Amino acid sequence: LVVADKQCGSHFQFSPTTTAWGCRCCKPGQGDGGNAHDAWNTYVARRTASHGPKLDSHRLYVLPYGFEDFDGLRVLLGLQPPGTQQAIPADIRTEHYGALVGRHLESRARVLLLDTRSAK
Repeated sequence: LVVADKQCGSHFQFSPTTTAWGCRCCKPGQGDGGNAHDAWNTYVARRTASHGPKLDSHRLYVLPYGFEDFDGLRVLLGLQPPGTQQAIPADIRTEHYGALVGRHLESRARVLLLDTRSAK
């Protein structure tokens, strides 16, 4: 999903030891040269030539996200129709609504979004 977010560069971070932190994308051009941290691994996402959907439309994917990630996910997961503005409140979080389910637009796979800050 990093490659689909215009605010993200190709580098992202994930902590395999503390998965509750979720993943964090690096801003474009800022993936190299930051401070190292033992708990985080840095990865590079690459877009490949599409030979059909990469997600299985018959599976449910669970995506932990932070509020700051939601903006980049709205259109990608069909939560905001393309070309519209203010169609979905910017402050949708699972702490208010329980959980959000969207569909990846290319593959139509169901994606369950869980706010990493929610107590629910």
